[in-house]
Amino acid sequence: MAFLRVQFISVLIVASLFSLVSHAQASLTAADSSCRCDLKVEDPLEQPQRFAFGKFNGQCIDSCRFRPVHIFKDEKTLRLGNILHYGKYYEAQIPLQDLDKIEVGFEEFVFSVYHVFLKFTVKKNSSALLLKEQLHPEHQLQTRSLVISSEGVPPKDHKYSLWESFQGHYLLAHRLVTGDELTRWLQEYKHPVVLHTLQISDTQVPQIFQRAIQKSASKKLQDVYQLFSNNCSTSSLGFIDEAEALRPKNFWEKFEESLSVAGPLGTLRILSSRGLIKE
Repeated sequence: MAFLRVQFISVLIVASLFSLVSHAQASLTAADSSCRCDLKVEDPLEQPQRFAFGKFNGQCIDSCRFRPVHIFKDEKTLRLGNILHYGKYYEAQIPLQDLDKIEVGFEEFVFSVYHVFLKFTVKKNSSALLLKEQLHPEHQLQTRSLVISSEGVPPKDHKYSLWESFQGHYLLAHRLVTGDELTRWLQEYKHPVVLHTLQISDTQVPQIFQRAIQKSASKKLQDVYQLFSNNCSTSSLGFIDEAEALRPKNFWEKFEESLSVAGPLGTLRILSSRGLIKE
């Protein structure tokens, strides 16, 4: 039985990787103004789009929930847009030197299956980050933490399905949300979460943050989400250790990196074995 299970999982991963390759050349989305979050309001950073491939071809992407990070160019300081907080989008200047630590979060959304994300916190002796609402800059708020969350994107008003995510029907988005937004959705869905502080140097914290936002801004929504090969776990590990992410890996290494599950294999074991977290 164990041999059959291994064979079955191998078939799943191969199918998953094949789906990624099959979509590699074509644009996965198309601009569509009718897909705006609010048809009465035009946010210049929204860039409303629809699916341009697969099962959901022609259906709108929910830009009320899923947007890539926007990096403002020609700025002396790092200024970001499309930061989600309580259903609205904000922009903020990010002093990278004020980022203090990173926590790897494991959110259990299905029994023993976890969503993996990275939480960045501002130093205690630094000012909180000032966020300005994109559509109404006079509306401002402060936050002391930001979260990079890599997620599978189903079409608008469509419930997330593990089976569809395995089949390669979803897009991959690297969202930037506030720590308060993270707390809100954990409470709403009643998902338990465990946070592990990364054991890294002070200089690595801003480097990892920059890698994450640059990946989000450059890739936009042009990656296929794959449950066993291109997901929240592989994305988070790639942000943490770019050199390790680029190293050629064998089949089983790739498979384990995608396992955001509880047990002796998967993301948690990898981070622990590299000395990046203490269990």
